[in-house]
Amino acid sequence: MFRLTPEPLITREAPFVDFRQDHFICGAQSSPSQRLLLLRKIPKCDIPGLLDWRDGKKVTRPRSFDLNPVSILCRGEEEFALAQLNFRRSNDEWGKIEAELCVLRSKVSSRRHEWKSEKWLPIQCEGHERSDLENWRTDRVVPFNKYLCWVNYGGGGIIFCEVFKQKPDIFYLRLPILEHCLHQPPLRFQEASRVVGVTKGSMGCDELRFVDVACKHSNIIFPPGSGDKEGFTITCYALRITQSGGMEWDMLFFITCYELWSINPELPHELLKHPVVSMEDPNVVLYFLMSEHLEYVDKVSIVTLDISTKKLLSIHPYINGKEDLLGKDADMARRNATFLQTFLPSGLPKFLKSHQIP
Repeated sequence: MFRLTPEPLITREAPFVDFRQDHFICGAQSSPSQRLLLLRKIPKCDIPGLLDWRDGKKVTRPRSFDLNPVSILCRGEEEFALAQLNFRRSNDEWGKIEAELCVLRSKVSSRRHEWKSEKWLPIQCEGHERSDLENWRTDRVVPFNKYLCWVNYGGGGIIFCEVFKQKPDIFYLRLPILEHCLHQPPLRFQEASRVVGVTKGSMGCDELRFVDVACKHSNIIFPPGSGDKEGFTITCYALRITQSGGMEWDMLFFITCYELWSINPELPHELLKHPVVSMEDPNVVLYFLMSEHLEYVDKVSIVTLDISTKKLLSIHPYINGKEDLLGKDADMARRNATFLQTFLPSGLPKFLKSHQIP
């Protein structure tokens, strides 16, 4: 799926900025003579989003896919589902949190795509977890097997939804962290220390992993040069299915920064940030390492670790500091110096892998 966002519009009818977004689906079509890549535009969703009150009258706002993005889940070679999840408090005496699923289920080869709104769906959770949902903020959406997983790093939880299923079951699972924040820090602070990702499991099936970098004083954004005195730990978990059909987290890996530096003396004594789980190798996790803070731009490297051996696999330069401001990627270096973002893992379609480019 590709998303195109042109310049935002400010309309007279609504006192807010309208971020118009176009979504495209790219898929492969095979024929006896050739293979083709199809790029089809998905129609805009005209189902109203949140309700608002203005001058005593109820009005609707256009549904926005900007702050609450739409995500995709594929099934087989043809089927796909685009979905957005929204929440509200129910009107009953218990005030439970309910979900609205705005979903488009279709096929790549189809020319007809229709959005539907399924509301209001109950969210299965424990009573003491209700506060997690009341303060929900979607930080990332991860496709995993038959689920789309809405992740909240700050609150510390995942909402699972079978988006291909009519009236799908939706349930909540907490992340294995010590503190669940009611007042959540900005996303840039949370994704610098946590990631939920999918990798290949030991039995050949996809496996959901959670990596948590925890600092001594809960400050993941301290400057280069302070990693040695502050200290941090890295913990990795895998999601397991229990005998009763439930889900639980299994700790796979735990290490302190001091143990890591002792095993790998060539690794700079700096904090490892923005973890990324390898899609191909379940033992590999990548991090950003800021080794030098310069006047205009930081020096940043990509560190690759093997969690099964606790060994450093590689260190590759990503931003070389001030010299990158003079090269062809100066805009990227300048932007990342201000707002370093976690990589989004992705894989090439099978069609592109098997197709040789001359």
